[in-house]
Formats: sequence, C-alpha cells, structure tokens
Amino acid sequence: MKEKTYSLPHRRTVRELAHGLEAYFTLEEGLRCEVMRTKNGAYIVRGRDSHSEITQWIGMNRQISVRFIPEDESRVRVRIEPGNQEKKYVALAVGLFLLWGIALTSLWGILSQRLLVQRTRGFLRHLLEDEAVCSE
Repeated sequence: MKEKTYSLPHRRTVRELAHGLEAYFTLEEGLRCEVMRTKNGAYIVRGRDSHSEITQWIGMNRQISVRFIPEDESRVRVRIEPGNQEKKYVALAVGLFLLWGIALTSLWGILSQRLLVQRTRGFLRHLLEDEAVCSE
C-alpha cells in the first residue's frame, strides 16, 4: 500500500477524480466498480474482475481499491491498495507443492495484479498532471 500527496489540478474536485478513475477502470480495464464517499469527504473507488468464483479461488482475478483523501482545498492524498494478494500467494504455495496448474494461474494473477497497480498509478499521474508534492 503506497500513498502519495498530489496537488489538485485547477478546478478539479476529489469527486471528479474518483469518477474519472471509475470510468478508467470500467472502460479501459474491464473492471466492475463502485465509488463510495466517507464521512470525512474521502472517496474510495473499488474495482474487481467480474470472473467466476473458480478464477478467484485459483488466484487469477484482479482487485484494487484507491482512496482519495482530501488534505485541504488544493491537495489530495491517494492510497492504492491491491486486493486479495494473500489469496494469490496461498494459491501459489499450494500449487507449487500439489498442483502445478494452480501455481501457474496464481502467478499469472499476481503479475496481472501488479500490472493493474502500475497502470493505475500511470493513469493517476496523467489525471493529476503533477508530480507528487510529497510522499509518505
């Protein structure tokens, strides 16, 4: 889980950022999404593959959660959390010792999850049009 603080682009709100990311996840990544607003004004965008339970069990599905936390009028903290990493590593470990097929599919799931996080970071950099002003 990594966090970065960004300057908000001119006339952009945290709500607009959250819905922009939702559109990216839906249209570009093919994820099912939900956007939630918290009591403190933060937005959480969750995306997940719409595959079956089998693909989830063998570690091939992708999940991600991005939290936009407003710090003040001009800055937002962004936290990216990949989902289900533990299940993927368990499937990989079981596959290494028992079923090679599960090891390969869970390894594929781990790699696709990491690529999703990298593409999400790139999209957010493009969306925010600024380098991080500070890192935590």
